[in-house]
Amino acid sequence: MQAGQIPSHRRRYRPAMAPDGHRTAERRSLVLHAAVAARLDDKTVARAAGRVDGWLRDGGPVPPAVASAWRALLDGPRDALAAALVRDDETMRDLRQNTPFAGVVAPAERWRIIREVRRCGTSSSST
Repeated sequence: MQAGQIPSHRRRYRPAMAPDGHRTAERRSLVLHAAVAARLDDKTVARAAGRVDGWLRDGGPVPPAVASAWRALLDGPRDALAAALVRDDETMRDLRQNTPFAGVVAPAERWRIIREVRRCGTSSSST
């Protein structure tokens, strides 16, 4: 192995971004947030609110307008929050890029969703 080369056991396969890669990422985020919406409870909402409060208090890493929008959703009715999480519009696509719900979906389920969206995206883009 030459100097500066990454050992083969440490290399990660990184496929090239497909032309619809951004939309695939949006679909993946939407499906992950549907899983979050299905398990919204007091503890999950409180944890997300605490994360947003930290963003607002510390001035980042999320833009204040995004953090404030999340805060407004979290302060509203639970059913409105659940509906917003799965709404496929520009506002929610932007908000989901900086989600306070990281860690709500267990890793095994998260990877299952990622594989499923990737598989569906591949089959729909090849037709």
